Amino acid sequence: MDWKFGRTMAFVTLGLIEMVHSFNVRSDESIFKCGIFRNKYLCLAFVIRTNGASTE
Repeated sequence: MDWKFGRTMAFVTLGLIEMVHSFNVRSDESIFKCGIFRNKYLCLAFVIRTNGASTE
């Protein structure tokens, strides 16, 4: 593995962490109490981003 691959994986990890963080900041309650699937657009964005990260 080279440094380009490592840099790519670092940015993919940061992007996925931001997506998970968006579930945490949308409510004062825990995501387990308010329901993780209540916002269908946020779930769709997470799926699209996760799929895009795996194909890069």
